[in-house]
Amino acid sequence: MYLLMESSSTRTQTAAENNKEKATRIFNFRFWSVFFILVVPSTILLLSPFFCKQHCKKLPVYFNEVTEKGDTIEHHIPHFAFENQAGQVITHDSMRGNITVVDFFFTTCPGICKTLSSEMQQLQEKVKDIKDIKLISFTVDPQVDSVPVLADYAKLYKAIPNKWHFLTSRNDSVLYDVIKKGFKAPVYVDPKGVEKVTHSPMFYLVDKDLRIRAFVDMTQDTGRKKILELIDVLRCEYRNTNAKN
Repeated sequence: MYLLMESSSTRTQTAAENNKEKATRIFNFRFWSVFFILVVPSTILLLSPFFCKQHCKKLPVYFNEVTEKGDTIEHHIPHFAFENQAGQVITHDSMRGNITVVDFFFTTCPGICKTLSSEMQQLQEKVKDIKDIKLISFTVDPQVDSVPVLADYAKLYKAIPNKWHFLTSRNDSVLYDVIKKGFKAPVYVDPKGVEKVTHSPMFYLVDKDLRIRAFVDMTQDTGRKKILELIDVLRCEYRNTNAKN
């Protein structure tokens, strides 16, 4: 009789221990499930701006001026209002809030313009789905490059409306003033020259605050890769800024 009672007690104790162990396993499973579902993603989300910042360098701001007192005056693209290939007026404010890649060309150019426009077309394909990246090509021969002429040129390079603007002006001096003083880009007009107008082979990277942050010589083999890398760096910089706010 005593042995039966002892055996029964042992089985009861063993069953209790098994139930306790099972309950512990269920608790641990539920705990770690909740941990990985809720805690881990939240931690990654909180730390992602930090890691992004660690891997993101900041581009310089070009053409700032320093006063005699040591104060820095930032250089910004000045006011302009020019017509695009659709006859729409595009202003400097149209660039604000967007990352903009700018180049200079003219439709009858026998030299580098075809290369620049082809490179811009390739860039457009890469960034066409990124809403806050715009492309602008300023003509340096506005007397020839009227709105209808630009419209035909834009079709030739498959420019996406409101993504890639070709701009012209009815006032040469105003246009050249913006190019020279705003973008610090050379423009030399020589009606008897082979190229009639000599201009920059660069793509200019302008940030959302109308500041020039980089320029890339697109006649170089590495130009396309370089401008895409610089765009990524600038976008990363703005992600960091937004994360802080």
